[in-house]
Amino acid sequence: MTDDASDASTEATNLRLSQAVWETVADDGIEATTVRRVAERAECTTGLLMHHFGTRTAMLAHAREVLYKRTAARADNAEDLGLNPHETLYEVLSGTLTLDTERQQEARVWMGFAAAALPDSDIRKLHVSGNRDWLQRITRLVAACEPAASPYAAQDFAVRLIALTEGLATLSSLDPDTYSADIQRSMLTAEIDSLLGAQHS
Repeated sequence: MTDDASDASTEATNLRLSQAVWETVADDGIEATTVRRVAERAECTTGLLMHHFGTRTAMLAHAREVLYKRTAARADNAEDLGLNPHETLYEVLSGTLTLDTERQQEARVWMGFAAAALPDSDIRKLHVSGNRDWLQRITRLVAACEPAASPYAAQDFAVRLIALTEGLATLSSLDPDTYSADIQRSMLTAEIDSLLGAQHS
């Protein structure tokens, strides 16, 4: 086997294992994501899985990292659309709402990690770190909408917007009929207009 073929094979294996971890967490939840169950989904041995990740905690941390990367990539794409600051804020925040199957899956992963973080300090640190990175991004976007706002005010607005979107994502995962995609969009638009409009009243 050539080096290029070997690299391609390794990359394919890494992708298969990563996808298996992600899908197991999303479909079965954190508690049910065992090494054996992931190995079965990946159609590999538990030995290969542990050789790749090392520990179950590292395997779960990988799933959380995948979630960070997916959310960040969607937000980066929204920021690159060339919209005005108000529209950009909406597009980035709406990326965390359960508006399609992909984002519904991501919300389930997020909720699973939030629950697992309560008794597990390592997972909690990882979860909090990612959430604070997200807060920094939204605070920056709020400041772009309202340059006159103080740093404290911008962060306060960001906290309120994140609380709304994360709450909607959670509630819609449990009750999608009541918290439909249209309702989520409408509530986010109204909250952004309310917060930013208050600055000019």
